[in-house]
Amino acid sequence: VAEFFPTPGLSDYFDSRQHAIALCYVVPIAGDCKPQDETLDVEWVNTNSEILDTFINQMSNGYGTIVRQAIAWAGR
Repeated sequence: VAEFFPTPGLSDYFDSRQHAIALCYVVPIAGDCKPQDETLDVEWVNTNSEILDTFINQMSNGYGTIVRQAIAWAGR
């Protein structure tokens, strides 16, 4: 669970649009994942890859923190 605030600095999670509660899930996926509907692209990144930090560091406003916590929870 992540609580986003519209005021910067109140927490690691910031969303200028609104105060929001996000429920975040780790979901195992088998097979090939293909984008549908509004999805423009899907990137698979090995959790042991050096490029993972590059992707996560591009995520602002706490989203990278959520991904790091999910990876840690999954034992990766």
